[in-house]
Amino acid sequence: MSWLIATDLDGTLLDDHYDLVEAAAALDKQVAMGHEIALASSKTFSEMLQLSALCSRSPTLIFENGAGVAWPERLWRKSDAGPVQDGFRIQLRGDGYMRLRAMLRGLRRSSGVRYQGFADMSVAEVADLTGLSMAGAALARERQASEPLRWLDSPEALQRFEHSLQQRGYRLVQGGRFHHVMPRTDKACAVSALARRLAEMHAARIRVLCCGDSANDRAMLRGADVAVVFPRPDGSFLVLDHDGPAGDSGPAAVFRAASAGADAWSRAVAGALRRCSSA
Repeated sequence: MSWLIATDLDGTLLDDHYDLVEAAAALDKQVAMGHEIALASSKTFSEMLQLSALCSRSPTLIFENGAGVAWPERLWRKSDAGPVQDGFRIQLRGDGYMRLRAMLRGLRRSSGVRYQGFADMSVAEVADLTGLSMAGAALARERQASEPLRWLDSPEALQRFEHSLQQRGYRLVQGGRFHHVMPRTDKACAVSALARRLAEMHAARIRVLCCGDSANDRAMLRGADVAVVFPRPDGSFLVLDHDGPAGDSGPAAVFRAASAGADAWSRAVAGALRRCSSA
């Protein structure tokens, strides 16, 4: 195995056409070259299964922004705990979705903040806000460890809300469309755990290339050896400089993709790997 390639989905591997067949083909091309693939998304496990099922080899699924990891069988360890579902072993961080929702209900009653979580919405409302089909919106509501919010209050109330979450052991992550309430973890933690597991299995350091476009990808991109940043809808790019802790230099190389979608993703990843391999 040469590289671990961890990629965001919406706005990165997937564009507005949402072609899962093309996306799977792009991933398979990297697998054929000996690379390990991880999908890292704010999507639910149920949503990510659709793309995984089209791949020639199941990728590791880092779902709900890293609040959960679904390990394919080839990466299981004897010490692993967690239920098995659709050929994956599921491991969650935090106390689970029901307790998270109970915490949010109590916080809303005590503070009076205004928002809509996915659990507050019908399938039709989620479909309308996300552009997903009704079937896709139903899968997006099958949450296990985090809750997307449509914020309806002031920026000042959002700051107070975030502070209250931190006091209760949770964090607030800004995604492309929603704020996500989740345990104190992120995509970067899950990618690091996967890289360590692969290093143990292969008895070698694993080089990591990460792809993303949004604020919830920043830590993952900064923790990679190579980062490929994809343009946001307005054409701007996420800035990685000066966002890490003191002494954190970020990735050794940062590349910018021309656009989102499977074809552009393939070109960007291939170009980054080629340039880094020849350096």
